[in-house]
Amino acid sequence: MLRGSVGLDIGANAIKIVELRKVGEKVQLIKAGMVGIPDDSSRQKDILSNLLRDFKGRGKAFSVAVPGQSAYIRYVDLPPLDTSRLEQMMGYEAKQQIPVPLEEVLWDYQRLPARDPSKTSIVLVAAKSEAIERLLDNIGRFGIEPYAIDYSPLASYNALKFSGSISSETSILIDLGAESTNLSIETRNSLCWTRSIPVGGMSLTRSIEKSLGVTLIEAERLKKEEGGAPGSAGRDRVVEAMAPSLRRLADEIQRSLTFFQAELGGEAVNRVILSGGGVHIKGISQFLKEELGVSVETASPLAALYSPLPIISRDQEAFFHVAIGLALRPLLKCPVEVNLLPPSILKKKEFRAKKAALVISLILAFLSAITFREFFAQDYRMIRSRIEVIEAGLAEYRRHEPEMKIAAKEKEDTREQVEELARLAAERVFLPNLLLELTTMLPEEIHLRSFSLGEEAINIEGVAPRLPLITDFETRIKASPLFGAVTTELAGKPGAHEFSFTININE
Repeated sequence: MLRGSVGLDIGANAIKIVELRKVGEKVQLIKAGMVGIPDDSSRQKDILSNLLRDFKGRGKAFSVAVPGQSAYIRYVDLPPLDTSRLEQMMGYEAKQQIPVPLEEVLWDYQRLPARDPSKTSIVLVAAKSEAIERLLDNIGRFGIEPYAIDYSPLASYNALKFSGSISSETSILIDLGAESTNLSIETRNSLCWTRSIPVGGMSLTRSIEKSLGVTLIEAERLKKEEGGAPGSAGRDRVVEAMAPSLRRLADEIQRSLTFFQAELGGEAVNRVILSGGGVHIKGISQFLKEELGVSVETASPLAALYSPLPIISRDQEAFFHVAIGLALRPLLKCPVEVNLLPPSILKKKEFRAKKAALVISLILAFLSAITFREFFAQDYRMIRSRIEVIEAGLAEYRRHEPEMKIAAKEKEDTREQVEELARLAAERVFLPNLLLELTTMLPEEIHLRSFSLGEEAINIEGVAPRLPLITDFETRIKASPLFGAVTTELAGKPGAHEFSFTININE
C-alpha cells in the first residue's frame, strides 16, 4: 500500500523535497524541505542524509529527475499508428533523433494529445547512461530505489498543469533555475516544444560578483534586493552588472520563440508563465513582458494541493514545482510520463510487483480457507446433530422391528385373501352380466348350439339362416364394453340355406 509519494529534486544549488498523499479525491501536502548544496562535497552526503531522514519509510515511493541540460528531448510527428506499430517505429526514430549511439543512453517516449488528427505526436527523452548511474548511486547510498526517473522540465510541466497555472492559450513556461533556464511551450492543450538555455540565476549573480568586486553571497543579496531590469532608476550599478546576462537570456528566449513559430509552424505565444527560484529576481517579470511583448505571470504550484497547515510559504513555492511534479507521478495520471529507469531496475520492480501480488493471493486464499473451514465446521455440527436424531429414530424402529415384521406378514396374507374374495365375487357378478348381454345382442333367428367360458376366451357356436345375421351379431359383440377382441369362423357354402359359425371372444 502506498503511504506517501516523495519527489526529490536535486538542483545545482539546492535540494528540494516534497511528500504528497492521496486523501480521497484530493492530493495533500504532507511535508517539504529545502537545503542549499555546499561547495564542500564532503558535507553534501551528510546534508542529504539529514534531509531524507524525515521522508524515508516503508510504503513510500521516491521519484527523481535529471536536469534539463543533462538530457536530449525531441518532439516527433508521425503518421497515425497503433500501439504495437508505434513501438516498432520508435526504435528507428530514436536512432535518428538522438545524437549519440543508443547503447550509451537510456530513453523513453510517450504519445501526446494530437494537435493534428492526421498525425501521432510523440515526445522522446534520452539521457546518458552514466548520468543516470551517478544519480542512482547518489540516492542508492541512502537505501532509495526510485519509482521513476523523470526529466525536470516535464516534471515542472506536470506540476503546473495539475495546479491550473496553464490555461488553454498557447503558453511558454520559463523555469528560471540556478544554472540554466528551461523553456516549454504548450499549445492546444499539448506540450510541443522544450529547450534548455545555459543561462540562469547564478549567471546574474556571477556578473554582479565580477563587475562590482563583491563576494558571491553579497552578489546574491544585491541581485534579489537591488536588482532590476535594464533602465530601472536608482539601481544603476547592480542593473548594469546584470544587464549582459539578462540581455542574453531575453535574446535566447526570443530566438526560441522565433524558431518555434517560423521553423515549426507554431502559433503565437499569448502568455509567459514563470517558475523556479529566478522569479525572485527584482524586475524580472516586467523585463520579460517588455522584451517579449506578452503578459507574464508567476506560477503557483501549490494552488491545487490540500494543506491544512502552511508547510511551504508563498515566497518559497516557486522552488518546489519540480519536486511537486515528481511526487505526483505515483498518485495520479500525469500529462507526460517518461521513465528513464534502467531496464534491469524496471524488471526487478515488475518481479517484486508480481511477487507481492502472489503473496496477497496466498494470504487471501489462506483467509478463505480459514473462513471455509469455520463454515464447514458449523455445517458439520448441524449435520451431525441431524444424524443423531435420525439414529435415535432408527433405534426406536429397530426395537419394534420384530413386531412390525409379524404385522407386515399378517397384512400381506389378509391382502391376498381379500383379492381372492374380490375375484370370486367379480366372477359371480360377471357371468350373469355376460349372459344377459349376449342374450340382448343375439338376433332371434340365430340359434346357439354351445357356449363355453375359458380362462382367457369365450367360445360361442351357433347356426344362422343368413350370413348378415352373423355379421350383425359380431358387430354388436365388438361394440360392447364387456368384450375384447372378436374373431369369427364360418362354415357353409354360398347359396346354402343355413350357416354355422364359431365366435371367439377375448375377455
